Amino acid sequence: MQGDGWRGFVAIDFHSLDRKTLSGLVLSNSCDLSLENTRATTPNVTFVPIMRLRKYLTALEANGHNEQQTAGVAASIRRQEVTSVMHLPAINSQMEESLAVFGDVRSQPLDHFMAGERSLLFRLSDFGFYLFLFKLSIHFTRMLEGVDR
Repeated sequence: MQGDGWRGFVAIDFHSLDRKTLSGLVLSNSCDLSLENTRATTPNVTFVPIMRLRKYLTALEANGHNEQQTAGVAASIRRQEVTSVMHLPAINSQMEESLAVFGDVRSQPLDHFMAGERSLLFRLSDFGFYLFLFKLSIHFTRMLEGVDR
């Protein structure tokens, strides 16, 4: 379903063409992914990678952010103020505190994803799903950007 977190997506690095398996948050519409719908062509499942927050903060420090700046970014992410990511709290032993990276949209054929080793990591609550939709809308449309069209 749209907004689900799954393990088992395949991502290809643009520069090295290396393949890696990762966790991701589904962006595709749920009915577009339904196996009950017949299609002329195989649909793709569109997703964004899920990254451990700790890894993201380490990357900030490696790029010159000091401890205070990094702590400020972490606090903003946790308050859902950063529009390019969605904060995902830790889930017991299943997942560390993480974030979904909206600026790294990827896709793969649905039949490839379904045939691979995969497992459901989480399903958003109603509140989480509405937050997801809200953050997607802001990230991809910038409705209030102040540009006359």
